[in-house]
Amino acid sequence: MGSIPWPAAGSILSGISTLLLLWYLREHRGIPSANWLLLTLVAQACGVSPTAAACSCSTRRFAGHSKL
Repeated sequence: MGSIPWPAAGSILSGISTLLLLWYLREHRGIPSANWLLLTLVAQACGVSPTAAACSCSTRRFAGHSKL
């Protein structure tokens, strides 16, 4: 086995730092900005953007209406 390539090492370090941030933020749940940041980090980990999801939902709601 060789050494880990630097892009892979950067990805691993990024994942570890995100987990540490989530662990720290769990103490601040209930504060709206902390809740939003937690939601955003979890959604990005799942491959979903919460902002894009909200936009697509509102766009679908008005689909077919010519007067917006």
